[in-house]
Amino acid sequence: MQVRGVPLPLVVYAGHCDLWLAFFMIGIAMRRFDVRYSLRWPLVLVAVSWVWQVAESYYLYSLNGGGLGIKLSSFVFSAAVLSVLFHPSVAGGYREGSRLVTGIRRLGRISFGVYLIHCFFIHALSAVGLREMPWGLLWALVLLASVVSVWVLKRVFPRSLNQYLGF
Repeated sequence: MQVRGVPLPLVVYAGHCDLWLAFFMIGIAMRRFDVRYSLRWPLVLVAVSWVWQVAESYYLYSLNGGGLGIKLSSFVFSAAVLSVLFHPSVAGGYREGSRLVTGIRRLGRISFGVYLIHCFFIHALSAVGLREMPWGLLWALVLLASVVSVWVLKRVFPRSLNQYLGF
């Protein structure tokens, strides 16, 4: 990402790891404690923060650079989505054994490994000129390549090494 033509390092535009641990802790707290709240306000916050993200991206693009990356609005949006997903009326709708839940759980088990290596695939696709493809297709390719890589590495490397690698 760039602002006014100045490239920013990953830790600046994506945030320090402590910021990401906050979501993990929010999830633990919401799962552990019986929090009761109306679903209306988290849904409003999801909608407002989504619009905020779009506006913030357009603004950052106008500064001669990029509007992608993790912005304050993205963190607010993510926290709002967590509060919707952990709401008892939504969480109670997950059916044990359904394909969707099974897929989400499998992806969740390797999500840290996917997080650790996905940027390599973004850079690799950029190097071969595929960075300009539609965002959704790029997202799907990066996710697929990351998931397959983690799956292969978990089977190739010994378990002790996988733990050090985050897989």
